[in-house]
Amino acid sequence: MVIEGEPDESGHNYQWTVTNQHTSSIVEIEFPHFRADLFTTPEGWRQETTFLVNIGVAEKEGVCKAIAPGPAGGIAPGQNSPFTMRVTAKGAKRGFATVSVLFADGTTALVNHVALPQREEVLSRFVGLLGLGGVVGVVILVRTLRGRKATSSLSSVPRP
Repeated sequence: MVIEGEPDESGHNYQWTVTNQHTSSIVEIEFPHFRADLFTTPEGWRQETTFLVNIGVAEKEGVCKAIAPGPAGGIAPGQNSPFTMRVTAKGAKRGFATVSVLFADGTTALVNHVALPQREEVLSRFVGLLGLGGVVGVVILVRTLRGRKATSSLSSVPRP
């Protein structure tokens, strides 16, 4: 089982080629996503998606599941098929996750390290702001300490 692909340069269009190296047809494949608004599957397959970006839909991590019309309509051993996903203009972090694949014989495979749109971690959203805050804090601390030194050296000078 091989899943090759990645987003284009814009980071908004993902395309994968799923190659079946198992002895049974692939009948279902599930791609996790964040902020996807369109998912396309091979002709004849149906889709079940959660949290595709749309008015009134919560902004959560979801899945795009593609389901073959049956074993004969799945991805046969040695064959491959394309899948695509579009991410909204608001975008999502390029990351890697695990894709779940179900075969006609009932076996499931997990394919790790597949390029997928991911939710940005809360801390990474604020790294720049935290860094700037740290620099400002150090500048204030240095100025405060220098001010105390200057005040203490002035107070040690005898007055006439």
